[in-house]
Amino acid sequence: MKLLNATMVGAAGLMMSTAAVMADGPAPVVVPVIPAPVTEYDWTGFYAGLHVGGARMNDSFAIVNGRVAGLQAGYLYDSGTWVVGGEVSTSQVSQNFWFPTNYNVTDIKLRAGYGADRFLPYAVLGAGYMDFNIFTPPGDNVFIAGFGAEYAVTERVRIGGEYLHRWNNALTYGGLPPFAWTDDTVTLRINIAF
Repeated sequence: MKLLNATMVGAAGLMMSTAAVMADGPAPVVVPVIPAPVTEYDWTGFYAGLHVGGARMNDSFAIVNGRVAGLQAGYLYDSGTWVVGGEVSTSQVSQNFWFPTNYNVTDIKLRAGYGADRFLPYAVLGAGYMDFNIFTPPGDNVFIAGFGAEYAVTERVRIGGEYLHRWNNALTYGGLPPFAWTDDTVTLRINIAF
């Protein structure tokens, strides 16, 4: 009888432990989640766009404010961290220097910056040619330095801003003696990558 009681108690305990395991359900299956690969924005390729903004000219005679507008095109190479490239731009500057004056600037610029995904701060160095239109000879060469930043709104559309300082310490035009000349421009830019 004792053996029967011990067997019944053991069977009851086994049934209770089995019921407890079944009540909790099967052990959860852990499936590892693999995150999607993160791809940073690639600045490599050709682009073209337009710019508008303000200009300030200082030619040893006066300081004159005005407007600037133009077009640019270039190519960038993204190494993964650093972005380098070149750009050609043409701008028309409109100022009222004793009388309304428009002059054209053609720039060849080197760009180098840090590609922080869709954000690109950069520095600019280059050279340009000023065409004053109203003097003979019409213009002179200038040096260029500046900086800017660009943001890729979409895969193709980029917006940004740029500051350029152009100068020539011995500018000559119109038969005048050489003199110092500077031009500062601040522009808003939009580029389309292709």
